[in-house]
Amino acid sequence: MRYSWLAIGALVLVLSACASSKQMQESVATNSGRIDMLQQQSSVMGSRLGEMDASIQQIVEKIASFDRKLNAIAVDLAKGELGELKEEVSDIEQRLTELENEGRLAPASAMELSADAVSIKVLSGTGNIGSARMLAQRLSNDGFKVKRVDMAPTHFSRNTVFYSEGFHDVAVEIAGSIGPGTAVRPLTWSSTFNIIAVTVE
Repeated sequence: MRYSWLAIGALVLVLSACASSKQMQESVATNSGRIDMLQQQSSVMGSRLGEMDASIQQIVEKIASFDRKLNAIAVDLAKGELGELKEEVSDIEQRLTELENEGRLAPASAMELSADAVSIKVLSGTGNIGSARMLAQRLSNDGFKVKRVDMAPTHFSRNTVFYSEGFHDVAVEIAGSIGPGTAVRPLTWSSTFNIIAVTVE
């Protein structure tokens, strides 16, 4: 009887050991499956990281290329602006030279010119030729030589003296002879006369 209980106890121990071994095997298998899953996930993440690195590298290269293009555009713009500035400076210098030449060539007043050097035409700006003749006589009395008296092609609202290049000061003196409020304007059309005086009186 005693040996029977011992046998039963030994059997129980064996069965318990078998059960524990089975549980351990199941646990090992489960853990092994998890390890495989983690390894697979790690492999996938590694692959994705590699793709991200490649994408980042492409972005960096595109940014570098864009920077090079911007620098090239900036250089071209700088060259263009510099060229325009040089042209403007050249134009200004040329204009200054022209003004200096005009100043040297232009007489200071009508007194410095001979009577034949100033060609004057008197026009009526109101349609009354008599007023133009009266002005021509006044200018002649002041020492100016009027070479022609005629009608203006259009009506004027004020006395006006037009002058060609180099005769500005002469026009100012003639305007003073005509009277206050007389306008002085440069000739903007071709004419054989140096001075054209228009009266509205």
